[in-house]
Amino acid sequence: MLGLGSNYKIYKLRKKYDRVREKADKLSRAKRFQILKILDSVDGYIVQLEEQEVSMLQRKRMINAVKNAIEQAKTLLEAGGEIRQPTDVTRNPR
Repeated sequence: MLGLGSNYKIYKLRKKYDRVREKADKLSRAKRFQILKILDSVDGYIVQLEEQEVSMLQRKRMINAVKNAIEQAKTLLEAGGEIRQPTDVTRNPR
């Protein structure tokens, strides 16, 4: 993959984003709302990375934000679109 550089990274991010979005579209309306909200929040970053020149620092920040959002959306997809609250092991269940 010599010579592709950061444009290839952005291409891969767009592919991951599109795959997660397609999976979210297959869920019921109530479950996909939260996932699509997360993905829509970083869609502007992807477009900006694809179309505009951005400084290296800003590019890294945007790429990290997109990666984190995609991972968060994947986690919600695996949970079936529902956020599961962690159980409190210190509380006595009486």
